[in-house]
Amino acid sequence: MTKRLSALALAGLLAATTIGGLAGPASAQSAEDAVKAWIAALDAGDQFDARAAEVSADGDRVTVRNLLILDEETNGGLLFETLMLDGFATLPPRGFSAETAVADRIRIRSQNADYTLVGVRLSGLTVPDTAFTFDPEAPVASVIGILGLGARTTLDDGFIGRIDVARGGEEAALISYQNFHVFGVRDGRVQGYTAGPFIVDAPAAEGLVTMTVDEVKSENLDAAALLHLLDPGAYARGVGDRLRRTLVGNTSYRNIVIDGPDIRLRIDAIESADFAIRQPARPFAGTLDRLLLGAPATPEMTLAMDEMVLDLVSSFSIGHLSIQGLDVFADSIDRFHLGEFHIDDLSIAGLGEIGFADLDLVVGGVGSITVGQFALGGVVFPDEAEIRAAIAAMGGSGDVGLFDVVPSFNYIELAGVEVGVPGELPIGLDRLQLLLDGHVGAIPASIILEIAGVTAPMSLLEGDSRSLITQLGLTQLSVDLGFDAAWNEAAETLAINGVHFRLAGAGMISADVTLAGVTREMMFDPEVSAAAGIEDLALARLAVTAVDENLVNRVFAWAAEGDETPVDEFREQFIRGLPFLLAFTFGNDLSRQIAPPLQEFLRSPGTVAVIAEPPVPIPLDELSRYLTSPPANLLEVLGLTIVTEGAGVAPAEEGAAGAIREGQAQQRR
Repeated sequence: MTKRLSALALAGLLAATTIGGLAGPASAQSAEDAVKAWIAALDAGDQFDARAAEVSADGDRVTVRNLLILDEETNGGLLFETLMLDGFATLPPRGFSAETAVADRIRIRSQNADYTLVGVRLSGLTVPDTAFTFDPEAPVASVIGILGLGARTTLDDGFIGRIDVARGGEEAALISYQNFHVFGVRDGRVQGYTAGPFIVDAPAAEGLVTMTVDEVKSENLDAAALLHLLDPGAYARGVGDRLRRTLVGNTSYRNIVIDGPDIRLRIDAIESADFAIRQPARPFAGTLDRLLLGAPATPEMTLAMDEMVLDLVSSFSIGHLSIQGLDVFADSIDRFHLGEFHIDDLSIAGLGEIGFADLDLVVGGVGSITVGQFALGGVVFPDEAEIRAAIAAMGGSGDVGLFDVVPSFNYIELAGVEVGVPGELPIGLDRLQLLLDGHVGAIPASIILEIAGVTAPMSLLEGDSRSLITQLGLTQLSVDLGFDAAWNEAAETLAINGVHFRLAGAGMISADVTLAGVTREMMFDPEVSAAAGIEDLALARLAVTAVDENLVNRVFAWAAEGDETPVDEFREQFIRGLPFLLAFTFGNDLSRQIAPPLQEFLRSPGTVAVIAEPPVPIPLDELSRYLTSPPANLLEVLGLTIVTEGAGVAPAEEGAAGAIREGQAQQRR
């Protein structure tokens, strides 16, 4: 069943078929007669009212004035005020070519909008065939046919001075697309086009919304690639080739401004590159036809639609998309600036990176946030077959495991963060980096976390903690922390190294621990992991290291100040009494071995490391019993050693003592 085309489709057809249906070489008289005959035949039908004020020819130039074609049923139609074709020639069976085609103004009216094209000029135009129909019972096939005709059209150069689109009704809007220039149309490909400015005026209930774009530019477009995607006949034996073809090479939008009643947005540029498509595993045109024709929502149709959506998603990929220089101005926002936002290498397989830079947001009375840089990358989506299985399971009675459909990622990076609230010093972060590797599904076998330069005001601490740290001479919290964890499948060990916490101006404590008995099932099977207990794991190695950054001196100075004792004397008294304190806690044997290195560290603060390397891994449940009831040979069982490296003690530590006194004075104030 074949029905009429919309006025817009008719306009596109008419631009290519004004002299369509002719055969043989052109002459002035034959071209003129052919145009008149075509208009008469169109007018004689049941659908259109067609007439022209004048049709004339001069050599190989054909001029048509005030050509009007109306759809008698919808009252839609189009008007060519003046159309001139130079170097016109017909091409059998229903095509034509022209060295140039010029129209001063084309008006198109449809049920939803009115279109005006001003200053149309085409050169090097060839339309091999112009006959097509639109079958509403097979809409996708009809579109494929139209695309096929377009893919065989050639155009050396085309220019439209202005395209105006006026929408009526409640959504009244005016769209103006100026200086449209297209070139290099051949074999279904377009070398490029430029346009600008692009202006949209859209009235809304709250007021007028206006958008302007200074320049639009695009290169390397391939309509043949789209045809290859849609046409079921292009699928060899009904199977997609899965080969990516570039649909749009590069596109850019420059100087975008959106003005609304309460908000204004300004964007320096939006750019994209390598927008590609490919055939999915199977054609989807049949399902799309059924959807467009209103097929009932049966379970079978719902599943087919879900799979069609997945097919469509799997067909597209983006090499690069970025937004540069976004500023938002609104009454509720004091400042919003985003220097850059980007997406790289996005497809159904994964995402190369998504990120942004130079974020600056201030909301009066609420707070502010700045972010120097954020990036999330190395994202791997679940395998397409796993997604299809999950869709089928959700549509039926099957179970879907969480980790079956969760993507994995390789890194997160965050830098230059500052968050503030009115009346308070900001919380800052110099750098955060999270690296993941060795994934099995969404679960990584290796994790590296590094957080550096976390700064915060003292007001965040509770009273006693704030009082103690202030008295120790610290005026700001600045913290570093992180760890490095890696699983060794062959040895079935999990090494968690460099677990550290550093308070700037005080010191750092870090730990390395290696656990034995960590099987593959424990790592990657959530049920086994959840059921595992400490009896399944053993300690293979443990090292705890403390690095002093003047905290020991500050503590001794603070304690001596409270005891009203000279710092050096107080320090020596405490060091001499340390063995007795350790003997009371751990027993004499252990005390005699660990007291000397700890005394050395306290006399000359620097680095102290306590290392346990048991001859054989110790089950964690046994280790807990050792610590509560230590055996006489605990050091031998643990393979314990203590290593120190001194940094020297400043005489009387006047600097630390002064800082302590200032801190105490602040507390009293």
